[in-house]
Amino acid sequence: MMKSLLTSFGFTRAITEVSGVIASATLILSQKYYTLKTESYHSQDA
Repeated sequence: MMKSLLTSFGFTRAITEVSGVIASATLILSQKYYTLKTESYHSQDA
């Protein structure tokens, strides 16, 4: 009983960490994409 509880806890924690990594990566990528988009827009404007 205790072992299965520990396993499910580890599994939940792994999912939480992966979700955090994915969220961070998405945020960084969207910021880079936004920066590139605005820079190209400004260079076309000039």
